[in-house]
Amino acid sequence: MGRSIFFDASDDTYVGRVGGFRGVQCKADGKTADNSISGPDGVVIIGGEVWAGDGDSTLKVINIKTFDVTATIKVTDPTDNTKTMRVDVMAYDARDHILAAANNANVPPFVTLVNTDTHQILGQIVFDFRMGRRMPKILASSSRSGRHRPPVLRLRPEYRPE
Repeated sequence: MGRSIFFDASDDTYVGRVGGFRGVQCKADGKTADNSISGPDGVVIIGGEVWAGDGDSTLKVINIKTFDVTATIKVTDPTDNTKTMRVDVMAYDARDHILAAANNANVPPFVTLVNTDTHQILGQIVFDFRMGRRMPKILASSSRSGRHRPPVLRLRPEYRPE
């Protein structure tokens, strides 16, 4: 069973850990790690919570103070509900309280939009390779506009022709 380990970034001291993740899963050879179904994967901090993707196509919401998993959100592949690949790369819209989480190991890959207040899935976007394009890269940059304002996350999809 896998776990997430937390460290204080200011001095690299151990803070705590959370279990309940898939951990490293191996390919058919029994030796090589299969990252597409292992976890934990992508993480993002939202207020007093850590949102972490897992290799079983779930998002786990972790309370930072108690290190408890307070919610598990099942992300279903909209093209084939039998596929359970990792939830990985994430981005957060602080204004509208929406998390974008990518299942980029699925074919075709897709992004799930989740309301972080209600934990409800708002919708999904499937990236169709037949359009002659690859999955968009989400480029994030943060900037501060004023001394006490939080960072602003700007997202820009970048398409690359095949």
